[in-house]
Amino acid sequence: MKLYRDKSGSNSIYLRTGGSVLHWRQVEGAWIAERAELPAGATHIGLDVVPDDLREEIIAAVVRTKAVGVGRHGGLN
Repeated sequence: MKLYRDKSGSNSIYLRTGGSVLHWRQVEGAWIAERAELPAGATHIGLDVVPDDLREEIIAAVVRTKAVGVGRHGGLN
């Protein structure tokens, strides 16, 4: 699992899986995921620094990716 945080100090978390990157950001207390590019200068982080409520969603995304696979255009199904 390849997790990253950008330099901005925000709660943005990025997950690289295959050729895709998912970006989670917090909006009104809820985590929203969207496809994105990994920002330049993003730093690698461990799962232990991810907020508890987001950790579960990231693990679920990894499990789904392994079960379903990566879409033909490099995106997550």
